[in-house]
Amino acid sequence: MHRITIEISESLKNHFSQLTHNSNETLDHHILQRSLLKIKSLSGNSHDDILLSHLKDLETMIHMLMEPQWQVSAGKAQRINATMTYFLNENDIIPDSTPGLGFLDDCIVISNTKEELSRELNDYLDFQGTQRVYGQHKCINREAWQKIKKQESASRLRHRRTRFAMKNRRV
Repeated sequence: MHRITIEISESLKNHFSQLTHNSNETLDHHILQRSLLKIKSLSGNSHDDILLSHLKDLETMIHMLMEPQWQVSAGKAQRINATMTYFLNENDIIPDSTPGLGFLDDCIVISNTKEELSRELNDYLDFQGTQRVYGQHKCINREAWQKIKKQESASRLRHRRTRFAMKNRRV
């Protein structure tokens, strides 16, 4: 298999970023569902690890929007929505039907959005993990998650101090 490396300049990256910043699309449940269906279809038919990684990132952003216990700001929701709208457009800058390159522009747009929302996405992934651990018997919302994170952090700090004190006592 041959591999092609493409370097993307900052100006090109900024150009693609502007495509989603200037969008005035309103959040639509049909866009969410159509995006998830397209992601599922592409994931099942592609062996391109880079595309699959970007599809997974977009899927995470969509689930973050759909999560009732995770409130995404209007600006971030608009950015994700614009990214989905671009992704759904089969005749965007590089038409999706172009062999080997059709999803390059889509991956750039998804990557830009992921980069801009990286902290929110990391927090959301942590929130999902907390829900799996603590949310079995109760509803975990964003406030409860933040409280749990503070408690876990304080507990780790106490544990470190105890280990440090025990280590110094042996000396």
